[in-house]
Amino acid sequence: MVRQETLRDLHDIVAPPPPPWWPPAPGWYALGIMVLLVSLWVVLIWVLRRRRNHYRREALAELDRIQLAWTKEDSPLTSLPRLPVLIKRAALAAYGREAVASLSGEEWLEFLDGTMTRPWLGPDRRTLLLRCDYASESEQGNLDPDSIRELFDAVRSWLAGHRLPTGE
Repeated sequence: MVRQETLRDLHDIVAPPPPPWWPPAPGWYALGIMVLLVSLWVVLIWVLRRRRNHYRREALAELDRIQLAWTKEDSPLTSLPRLPVLIKRAALAAYGREAVASLSGEEWLEFLDGTMTRPWLGPDRRTLLLRCDYASESEQGNLDPDSIRELFDAVRSWLAGHRLPTGE
């Protein structure tokens, strides 16, 4: 038989206190620093890409304004001559004056083709793009609206998809 005095001397099991959450172990400091550095690196890359492609966003917005003006006016006379100027300005911003400023005609179109991974202008659109600046009013008045829309789409694809030089 168990004696009553013995039972009175028994105590509950005493559990140790839980380990503290702070300060963490040194491994957590190292992991936190690595996560912070990787996050900063990702943000820096994102900011640099965004800054580098700022001209591209501006050119696409300008193209939208030109196309909207063309649809409202229904006349290519004021809108079409602005397309080659827009492409040249975007190319100057992307590739620099030395590489772009002296190009014209077929040499200019070959340069534009070389900046894309695949051909972006068909033969009809190439001729139309070259003649945008110099076509007379009667020639521009006779242009097919579908071919003008295709030219706008081709210019948009070049602005959005051309490769930047590898050194930048």
